[in-house]
Amino acid sequence: MIGFNIGAQTTKFSSGNLTTQKEIYTINDFQINQLLNDYNYRVISSIIQFKNSVLLYGDLAKTNNKIYYLSTFDNLSRLIGFIYNIKINEKEVKYFNTIENYDKENTSFFFTLNKDEYRFPCDFCVSIFLSKIINSIKNKIDISIKHYIFSIPDYYTYHQKESLKNILNSLKLKSYLLINESTAMTMYYGIINYKELNYDKKYVIFIDIGHSKTSFILSEFTKREFIVKYVVNNPFLGGRDFNNTIFKFCLEQFKKQNKRELKLTGKNKLKLMEEIEKARKNLSINTEIQINVEAIEGDIDFVYIIKRKEFEELVSKQLNLFEKEFKSFYDNVKKYNIFKIEIGGQLMRTPKLEEIIYKITNIKLSKTIALDECHSLGSLLYGIFILDNKKFEELETVKSYNLYSIYYSINDSNKQILIKKGANYPKEDSINIDNYIKDKYIFNFNIFYEQKEYDELGIENNKALYNYKIDLSNLTIVKDKIFYLDYTIGESNEISLRLNSSNFKDLGLKIKVKNLFSNKGIVDIYSQLEKHFKELDKEY
Repeated sequence: MIGFNIGAQTTKFSSGNLTTQKEIYTINDFQINQLLNDYNYRVISSIIQFKNSVLLYGDLAKTNNKIYYLSTFDNLSRLIGFIYNIKINEKEVKYFNTIENYDKENTSFFFTLNKDEYRFPCDFCVSIFLSKIINSIKNKIDISIKHYIFSIPDYYTYHQKESLKNILNSLKLKSYLLINESTAMTMYYGIINYKELNYDKKYVIFIDIGHSKTSFILSEFTKREFIVKYVVNNPFLGGRDFNNTIFKFCLEQFKKQNKRELKLTGKNKLKLMEEIEKARKNLSINTEIQINVEAIEGDIDFVYIIKRKEFEELVSKQLNLFEKEFKSFYDNVKKYNIFKIEIGGQLMRTPKLEEIIYKITNIKLSKTIALDECHSLGSLLYGIFILDNKKFEELETVKSYNLYSIYYSINDSNKQILIKKGANYPKEDSINIDNYIKDKYIFNFNIFYEQKEYDELGIENNKALYNYKIDLSNLTIVKDKIFYLDYTIGESNEISLRLNSSNFKDLGLKIKVKNLFSNKGIVDIYSQLEKHFKELDKEY
């Protein structure tokens, strides 16, 4: 079994298998490894690059990025489902290294190779990246991979989840599961600290500040149950937003030093961004640091010494936003007896952020979990617990947090709640459909997200996410018997339906499903590129 976390900047993966066979397991009964990439690093850069007749990915692509930047695509996890997120496109495009190669109208990238122009949707970049990683993993471990578990940001919409499923289907993975990052983090923390748990509830806050987003999570722990209680995400507040602010400041300083603006290219932009990220990290332990880019334009160097106080003033907008959102989050959860606050991610050692958190909570921060591991390891542990049905000591249940309300309608009836925002799943329930089959033996069961929750994301939600056509015409309907539609909401909001009746235990009805989304031609596009990129896998 392999646990994955595809991050905007890096991707992590872990493997695991049992070392013994028994009815009840402890953490010591599993062999769990944080797999190394081809260059013996614990993480791999989320980046691909088209170069001459080969495709590079990960760290090698990152190394060559400054030279072949026009055919390099990074921030890969942010491209999943990009085609559906119209307003997010406008916010996201500014972060593309290859913005000049992006076709906004068709939500696709294009580049020229050997005088031929190639164009493909954003999801294709993710597809070939995962293909390379999975084949690398298969070559590293000598056991067959039974399941793949992917942790994804909690804010992923249905459309983004569906796009990722299409990508994974194109890779012909036999068994995979998508889980929320908050679930993976909760699972990891709970299992690693299981000996400290008892039957009294412990509440832990997790602050996850990544490259491109920030998450605030409250989880509840006992020996028998792990529950994600509350989640708040900001998809546009992360390390890169701090970097982008300093980048603009550096452009102003270059203009002051040279009496003219920098002639910006993809190459010198990448060089400057790299130095800014190093400086930002070093300012957590130093009061000042030098940003130094040699030959940023011709033989002109750029050198600037930035002080920590100056940095904090420059990113005050981001710091204020963090403070506002964390205070709002904490106001909603402070009614619980908070046992600990765990912080991780790119900005976890930023002194000003630590000050803000302590000012609001009066609780000292803990930094005992490594976020570059806990998402992939948590995914792996969850997969073993759920898919292999292995019992961890007394643990019985792990519950995820539902971030978007889901509604249903039957035929033309008004929408009704299926699962509300803030509820936990997996969830099982039944709907009385008797009134809908008195005269009609064929009817539609539609499932929707709440439009107002999608307005912020710019999603048009005037169609059902799922459209189930239920055909009862071949059944012998028994008069005065009541019919129910049983439903289960599983991980990643997967919804399964069964038709039952008061006179039958289980009708065993096959429900015809019409899904409104498709593969977007990932397989077809590959055939156009195959002759140039011999390293890509033939399975496409």
